[in-house]
Amino acid sequence: MNTFAFVSAATPPKGTPPAKLFRIAHTRLSKPELIALTSLQGILAKDSAENLYLDDGSAGYKHWLEILKTTHGTQVEDAASCRALLAHFAKAPAGYLLCRAADQRSLALAGTLAGPLRGIIIDEPLQSLADSLGWQQLHDTREKDYAWLDRALAEANAGTANVGPDLASGRECPRLSACPSNPGATQGRALHAATTPDIIVSQPPGQVWQARDYAVLANAQVVPAPASGKGNPADESETRLAARARQPTRAGALPFILGWGDGEKEDEQTFIGRVSRLGLPLIPSDHARNLSVLSSLPVPDGGLKQKGSATRTAKSTQKPAKKHTVTFVLSDGDNMSWLLFDCPVNDRWFASPARGQVPLGWGMAPALAEFAPGVMQWYYDQAATAVAEVESDKYQVTRDSSAHPATMSLHSALPRDHFIVGPSGNGYFYPSLMPPGALAAHCAELNRLMGLSDLRLVQIIDNDAFERTDLWDAYLSQPNIDGLIYFDYAPYDKYRGRIVWARGKPVVSAAMQLWGSGHHASTPAKPSRNSPDAVAARLNRAPRDPYSEKGYSLVVVHVWTHTVADVAALAARLDPGVEVVAPDEFFRRVQANLGNNQ
Repeated sequence: MNTFAFVSAATPPKGTPPAKLFRIAHTRLSKPELIALTSLQGILAKDSAENLYLDDGSAGYKHWLEILKTTHGTQVEDAASCRALLAHFAKAPAGYLLCRAADQRSLALAGTLAGPLRGIIIDEPLQSLADSLGWQQLHDTREKDYAWLDRALAEANAGTANVGPDLASGRECPRLSACPSNPGATQGRALHAATTPDIIVSQPPGQVWQARDYAVLANAQVVPAPASGKGNPADESETRLAARARQPTRAGALPFILGWGDGEKEDEQTFIGRVSRLGLPLIPSDHARNLSVLSSLPVPDGGLKQKGSATRTAKSTQKPAKKHTVTFVLSDGDNMSWLLFDCPVNDRWFASPARGQVPLGWGMAPALAEFAPGVMQWYYDQAATAVAEVESDKYQVTRDSSAHPATMSLHSALPRDHFIVGPSGNGYFYPSLMPPGALAAHCAELNRLMGLSDLRLVQIIDNDAFERTDLWDAYLSQPNIDGLIYFDYAPYDKYRGRIVWARGKPVVSAAMQLWGSGHHASTPAKPSRNSPDAVAARLNRAPRDPYSEKGYSLVVVHVWTHTVADVAALAARLDPGVEVVAPDEFFRRVQANLGNNQ
């Protein structure tokens, strides 16, 4: 279940806000029907006030659909069938692209041509239906591959093919009837537009609908998933990825990858290492659905704003208390699929009744500021806050998403959710493996995205690179970045809370991690050092010196094995001399109390 795409740093296209959506359950659809409808969804997102919404049955995507209905007034109607939808929108496509979906290259080539030609993708079993709807076949991509595409384009650019007068413009053909009647002209223009995209999408076998709608909206070039790693031979996809990394985009901006790798062919560390060496950040989004529609969610006129930030407040004139300062940061915030799918509605995470009982750091993909800014603002709006008043020995805490206030002990700071950039900036990559110059360029782009998204702190994942201050200089020279949080790939807390400095700003390594079942696999009766009990005991024993780096602990919480409730329960076990704060306040204290020694 993997998809990835590269996207330039130029503003990604956004779908047209839908006045009406036709909802259809994907479980009712065959694979050819999913292929057709997702490509149609991308075509409609370009300029239609009506579109369709694929309901995968998850609470997450029902949640976003409900927001479209209640907040933006979108009408929702259940569709009777795929055939009914295709008939209703019969005039939207310029024609169809016939493919053999079992052949990755045929499907990928059809996906490449679908956006520029406004062509719906039709697998062989649906060809008779397409013909019955009166659509003209634009191309038959069966028995063809990207070598054909490149040869055809080369011939077109050399003037040896009959491609018509408008090839150099690379404009979209809005309707088949608006294109020159000469088939060579239509084909030539499509080839030119299709091979100079800002986005490249790559999908392994079986991925027929995730991200395909957005690929069509964005005129993406689609290639089969690379087949390198674990003894598999590299194929043309790997070559095209490497070439794309070196090729400037039309806007002269930087490419990055949207999706994920093929987990059956190589592990995460190998894949991320490979794309890092190409200079390509990756945004995990292999399970993203309906992105062409969700990209249309608007943001307030004032732009994206969090609910306050301690890192930008004036330094306190009060002498710091002799306490140990702790912050908890959730892992995997770079995962755009999770942020769209399960995170907002699952009671393990953002929908947890325990959210608001303890300050907490949430990773966020800054690219959401451009891909789906309305989604990002929803998280900001729902963040937990605290009322500035005290009732007996409790703070009264409110959560905008709940009618029931929570309480917490007085020795914890005011609880709230604070958002930070997920690893390792404008995508997941290992900074130590980036080519010369690439890291600085991507950090400059990250600075722009952080300015758009009101984020000030960045998580990093790398391998044995904590002391590489030359790398951190590229980040911390940027004015919108106040500090870095370093996780080693394995284990996250390898550097045990050490702090290094670059440009007068801190790079704080994870001191501890909350990960796994809490017991050793070989000796289940023996608690692990990563269990809630062990982490609480270690924090209670930690030095309470605000002028020492040992007086600060950043704890990473592995989201796939621990919950917000686990963090709240752990925090309740801490002594009064241990104070839990949000990440921005944590970095403010580190900067104020330790920065003068640098």
